[in-house]
Amino acid sequence: MVGIHVDAYAEEMAIGLAILHWKAGIDAQDTEFVIGCSATKTFATVYSDHGSVQPPASTTDDFTERETQLWMLDFDKCSKIDLEDKALSSSQVVEKYMVAVTGNDPYFPHPCLVVDLWRKFRRAYLKASEILIKHRRLGRRVAKLPLMLMEQCEKWGEKDLEAEEYDPFERHSDDEEAEILSEQSSSDDREDDDDEDD
Repeated sequence: MVGIHVDAYAEEMAIGLAILHWKAGIDAQDTEFVIGCSATKTFATVYSDHGSVQPPASTTDDFTERETQLWMLDFDKCSKIDLEDKALSSSQVVEKYMVAVTGNDPYFPHPCLVVDLWRKFRRAYLKASEILIKHRRLGRRVAKLPLMLMEQCEKWGEKDLEAEEYDPFERHSDDEEAEILSEQSSSDDREDDDDEDD
């Protein structure tokens, strides 16, 4: 057992996502959260003047003594969202963030599968968002968006559980969706015809 506190990491991911959304103003598309550790044992500051002791350069340190950290990587597919743009509606902002969150690899707790963990994630995301939005003075319109996003995530979670073959990572335009449904219908019809011939 590594001894990682899942609740703390879920909360850190929520805070990280809030920072990306409300401080950096990016959608977090394809951003990855990874757990890493220091190359050597870390030492806390022990001096009153806040000086620090350099960690040893040894590669034989005990892994149980290493400090684990949560890192965010891969910002190359992120899109900038101008939160002060009045032409961009609240629902458009939430939709852009929602597509990025659900289109990402499943790093975040699932709203309906791990409910207690989701609640902690949600609470941390909303609290961090509130602080960031107030600090940036983004106003009431933007202040409502984090809760709207969390509610959309919960609706997505319910839909994800209800669908047998629902793929949260598959993205199609309306035309592509209609074409896929048509192909599936044609395929089903051919299978029915084959069954009748037997």
